Amino acid sequence: MNQKDKELLERFRKDQEPLVRGRVGFILLMGVLFVPLYGFVDYLVFPKFFVTFTVYRWLAAGICLVLFLVNRYVDLGLKSFYLGVAAFYVVGLSIIKMILDLGGYATSYYAGLNLVFIGFAVVLPLDTLRTALHCALLYIIYMIAVLLTDRTEDLTLFLSNNSFMVSTLLILIFAAYVNYQLRWKEYISRVHLEELRNQLKRYSEGLESAVEEKHEALMKNIEELHQRQEMLVETQRAAIFGLAKLAESRDKETGEHLARMRCVCKAIAEELHSSDGYHDQMDEKFIEDLADSCALHDLGKVAVPDAVLLKPGPLTDEEYEVIQKHTAIGGDALKAIDERLGNESFIRIGQEIAYFHHERYDGTGYPTGLKGEEIPLSARIVAVADVYDALTSKRCYRDPVAPEEALDYIVRSRGRHFDPNVVDAFLRAYERLRKDPTPSSVEDCDEKDDEPTKREE
Repeated sequence: MNQKDKELLERFRKDQEPLVRGRVGFILLMGVLFVPLYGFVDYLVFPKFFVTFTVYRWLAAGICLVLFLVNRYVDLGLKSFYLGVAAFYVVGLSIIKMILDLGGYATSYYAGLNLVFIGFAVVLPLDTLRTALHCALLYIIYMIAVLLTDRTEDLTLFLSNNSFMVSTLLILIFAAYVNYQLRWKEYISRVHLEELRNQLKRYSEGLESAVEEKHEALMKNIEELHQRQEMLVETQRAAIFGLAKLAESRDKETGEHLARMRCVCKAIAEELHSSDGYHDQMDEKFIEDLADSCALHDLGKVAVPDAVLLKPGPLTDEEYEVIQKHTAIGGDALKAIDERLGNESFIRIGQEIAYFHHERYDGTGYPTGLKGEEIPLSARIVAVADVYDALTSKRCYRDPVAPEEALDYIVRSRGRHFDPNVVDAFLRAYERLRKDPTPSSVEDCDEKDDEPTKREE
């Protein structure tokens, strides 16, 4: 064994001191309590030996008590092991004396000696050599005492009892070996774990400055990412309004139509969001995207000829068919952009609005005749806002109508042209919007129409 292994073994023994002292205290306490307690067996089985055996038992228990107190109040370290060994021999010799008094090997009290072996080997944290040495020594004392004081008349009983005792000793020696190996491996594992902790501590101390630098760099990157995100949002809005303005530029009379549409659509969406049944259909991002994308509803009108778009009078059936195509044209254009951006872009809502804002709740709208909740929620919201603003705004083909008349038309069209829930949300938002002094409020689109013409529909 090299010097390093010797030092490790010495540290292991030192580490076992609290365990040894605690186990010695426990086995001494067992001797104090259980040795006298088994006196009731003497009384029941061998009453004529009860007094004699009681003396033996109390003498052994008294010695155990003294040893217990020494262990309790004197720190002997690993030497406390010898207190347990002393108790082992005291109790063992007491039981051997009882066996001899009862006639020797033929008595069943040899089982009491087995209990002493078991308590000693199982409770005390012994190595294999010490277990074998002390158990074998007490067994030899027992054998010599029995053979010197008793003639072996029944050889079968003698061999049977001794084979049982020898088997017990062999099992205990093997158990002591396994227990020692487990305690040794557990200690080695703790030593390795402590070494790893120390290494990790040194490594962690070395990493602190590096981690701090990385953290600063990460925070800087996060800040830059936020700035880029904000720039992306602004770019998105600029792109939307650039496209919307492209369509609006064809009709100079629309004025602040896009700003008013944004305000009204957002107010309706907020009212729906605060009511039951719509929390799972919209969130704050949906509302913001709707407010930004609603301006794209008439993007397809850039492809409608001026002769139709700016005609001051009513449209013919052929002209009405031409202007109806603006929904598909705008929707297809936005669909192409949406697919290019990955099918999850902000353009998605604008695409739905452009395609379906002229659909009617009863299924009589265009371009596909969708009805009810088949129509996307975004398009149902824009339909109300668009008709209201169209009725209350000046157009090349008519003058605006009063707000009350436009409001009356929307209420009368509830369930036919418009989603009843969207109409109700619009009515709840109406008075709040009228009181809002901002330029994009309903005050700016406070004029109304009697009945929408083919052009508003």
